[in-house]
Amino acid sequence: KHRLDNNAELKTKVNEKLGEVGLEYKGTSAVTHFLYAIIDDFGLDKIKEMVVTPLSQFNIAPFYGCHNIRPSELQNETHKKPENAYRPTSLDDLIVACGGMTVDYEEKNKCCGFHVELQAPRTASILTGNAIAGAMDNNADWMVTPCPLCHLKLDTQTGHASEAIGREVSLPVLHMQQMLGLALGCSSEQLGLKHHITKVNFI
Repeated sequence: KHRLDNNAELKTKVNEKLGEVGLEYKGTSAVTHFLYAIIDDFGLDKIKEMVVTPLSQFNIAPFYGCHNIRPSELQNETHKKPENAYRPTSLDDLIVACGGMTVDYEEKNKCCGFHVELQAPRTASILTGNAIAGAMDNNADWMVTPCPLCHLKLDTQTGHASEAIGREVSLPVLHMQQMLGLALGCSSEQLGLKHHITKVNFI
C-alpha cells in the first residue's frame, strides 16, 4: 500500500492489470495490524474490563516480529500511538492489560529467522535459539507473538535451535490472539493449544 500510494508509475501499472478484470486500486482502505487495531480502535482499558482470567501468575516474554516494527520509517503510519521500533511497547502493554507480567529482554524485537530459513538454515536456527534463550534467561514462563511466522518458527524449531546455539531451549509460544483468549476466559480446547509442537503445559 505504501509503495502504491507513493509511486504513481507503479500505481498506473497495477491499475492497468486490475482494469483487465474490472478492478481498480484506489488506496482508500487503511491497512492496520491487528495488534494496533486492538489498542487504537478497541482500547486497552476495554480489554482490562473484559478480562475474566487474569494472567497474573505468568512472566510473559513478548516477541514482536519483523513485520510489526519494520521498516521503522513507516512504523507509525497505521496506528495512533507513536512507537519506537527499537524499543516497542505495544505488545508489552497488551500483556499488562491481560493481567500478565511482561519480560524485558534484548531479543524481543529481533528477527525469528523465518525469512532466511531456506537460504541460511543455520543462521535461522541461531536467531530462533537466541530469541528463546533470551526469554528463558529472563525467567519467562512463556512467549507471545503477534506474528504467525514467528509463532511457527519459535514453536516448531526448538530442536534445530538448540543444536545451533549449543544449549537446550524450549518455551511454550502463544499467538497474541491465544493470549487474549486465555485472559477473556476461552478454554485451551477452544484456542487449539493441544496442537502446538512445544507443549503448552501451564494450562
